[in-house]
Amino acid sequence: MLTSNAQERQAWYRNSLTPPDWLVPLPDAAVAELEEAVRTLRREPLPTLLLSPEQFSLSHCREVMARVGRQLREGIGLAVIDKLPVERFSLEENQALGWLLGSLLGRLVAQKWDGTMVYDVRDTGKALEYGVRRSVTNLDLQFHTDAPWLALPPELVGLVCLSPAHEGGMSRFVSMVTVHEELKRRHPALVRRLYELVSPRSPASPSSSRPPVVYTAATIKASSRTRKA
Repeated sequence: MLTSNAQERQAWYRNSLTPPDWLVPLPDAAVAELEEAVRTLRREPLPTLLLSPEQFSLSHCREVMARVGRQLREGIGLAVIDKLPVERFSLEENQALGWLLGSLLGRLVAQKWDGTMVYDVRDTGKALEYGVRRSVTNLDLQFHTDAPWLALPPELVGLVCLSPAHEGGMSRFVSMVTVHEELKRRHPALVRRLYELVSPRSPASPSSSRPPVVYTAATIKASSRTRKA
C-alpha cells in the first residue's frame, strides 16, 4: 500500500488549478512542421497506422510533446495542447497528425478488442444497449478509465477534438491520486480493497483476475488505467 504522501502536483482539486496549469502552447514552428508533414503525405500518401515521427522533421513538436509527457507523468496528469489548427486539414490528415504527436509520447496501442487503433467519439444517434458504448451516444460519460480489463493497462489517453459539440460535450477529469488520498483519510479501512485482485468483467478472460486498481510506484501515483495516446 502507498504510505508516503502524494506529490503535491499529482494530488489536486478543482479550485487549485487554473488554465495555465494544463495548457501547453503549440508554437508556430511546431505548427509549420505539422503542415510540412501534411504536404509530404499529400505527395506520398501512407496509411496512418504506418506513420512514424522518424519519417518527418519534427524537432519542435518533440519539444512540445516532451513537455506534455512530463506534465502527464510528473505533473497534474492533464495536458491540453493549444492548439492544433484542425480546420486546415482533412479528417484523415488530422488523424495522421494526432497519430504522429501521440507516437512522440510512446507506443500506440489498440482501442478495442478487435484491434481498432483509431476510435471516433461522436453522437451516432444510437441508443444505449448491450454492445453500444456511451461514447457513440448523446449520453453523459461518467468518470471512468480506459481498458480496465487489460492486465497491463495503457499509460495515457489522448483525444483530438475535430468538431466541438454544439451543446454539452464538456470534458471532465479527476486526480486518482487525490481520490486515493481522500479515501485513505476518510475511510482508511477501505483503501486495502484497492490493492486486492478483482474479478474481470470481460468475457474474454472469465477465469482470471485483474491486478489491483492501485500500484505502488517510485513516485506516488494511482494507476488511472489510461491509454497511451
